[in-house]
Amino acid sequence: MQLRCLVPVAGALVVVAFGPTARSFEVDEQQAGFRFEFFSDSDDVSVYSNIAEYAVSLSGESRLFLGWNREIVVVPAITAAPGSDEAVDAISGASRPIASAENAYADFSKTRNQMDAQLAYRGYGAGYYLSREIDYVAQKVSGNVRKRLRSDHLTLSAGGSYGWDDIDPLADEDTAAGRGRKTTLHGNVVLTQVLGATTLAQAGVEWNEVRGLQHNPYRTVYVAGANVPEAHPRARTRRDAFFKINQWLSNGSSLKLGYKFYLDDWGVDSHTVNVKLNQYVGDAVVVRYRYRWYSQGAADFWRDEYTSPGGVSGLRTGDYRLGEFDAHLFGTRLSWDLGRGPLSGHALEGLRWNLEYERYFNTNNFSANIFESGLALSF
Repeated sequence: MQLRCLVPVAGALVVVAFGPTARSFEVDEQQAGFRFEFFSDSDDVSVYSNIAEYAVSLSGESRLFLGWNREIVVVPAITAAPGSDEAVDAISGASRPIASAENAYADFSKTRNQMDAQLAYRGYGAGYYLSREIDYVAQKVSGNVRKRLRSDHLTLSAGGSYGWDDIDPLADEDTAAGRGRKTTLHGNVVLTQVLGATTLAQAGVEWNEVRGLQHNPYRTVYVAGANVPEAHPRARTRRDAFFKINQWLSNGSSLKLGYKFYLDDWGVDSHTVNVKLNQYVGDAVVVRYRYRWYSQGAADFWRDEYTSPGGVSGLRTGDYRLGEFDAHLFGTRLSWDLGRGPLSGHALEGLRWNLEYERYFNTNNFSANIFESGLALSF
């Protein structure tokens, strides 16, 4: 999930944002821009992103999207006293390279550069993705096809992708991890049905086959009195099914409901419920309210504490996201078409301003405040 936050610039809280994501992009001519994003969570981990995007309609039946992101992640230094139980726990559970215990008491930062290109023609699409950082290189190729049926009232789409990641962990005296590789084969089938003039329904299934290194090579786990490297299975099959329905209401609003069920062969299952209400305020302003509930069961090898040497059949994890937890997200968003209303003018034509706040928290004592403010420009 991409998280964004307002940041101070010249005495004001500002994030400049242009353009939507490629997956939902529809453009008559061109959209281009740049945005800056900032995220900070309850563990004081910060993420700074500089993102440039460009999309153009090449003809009446084709379009191109190009995206670039330079991201800096900062993990704060450990503040507990050296040698204390708090410091030992923080170092052993770190998701960053710590070549020596002394390095854990300084901030750690890592830069990631990402490129994304997608081309669509009629009902076909293809894409390429590249992400590179000092110890991780990820690449993916994708394709999809869409077919309209029953006088355009029913749309069938299918897509697939293949990703390959090369992992070269930095030297770490605690984990001594070597080079690794991970591949992901993905597929999906989606049906979209027009149920009436104001109702749209969608249902689909997705699956992923993941092979290779899937644990954090820098994280250790306390097992039977000692800290040992984390170890996850090298194969994982992930499946989910979802259903969505969009309903336009007579008072200038729309309601979107969604449900997803997820299951994998690690024993993890989950339920997700999404609710969004969009309300027009005049012709230029749309206010959105959002709620998401998520509930997950634990992986078969996940434990609060490992008491047997080797963990569970040689598997062990320090990732709370593989444990049992519930999560909630509340949010609201205001979107204003500046080309309309009392401030409208030729200079503001095609310009839209967005302001968003979201609050996330879960039963594992993790929380985040998410803010976004930005501009989108069409021309």
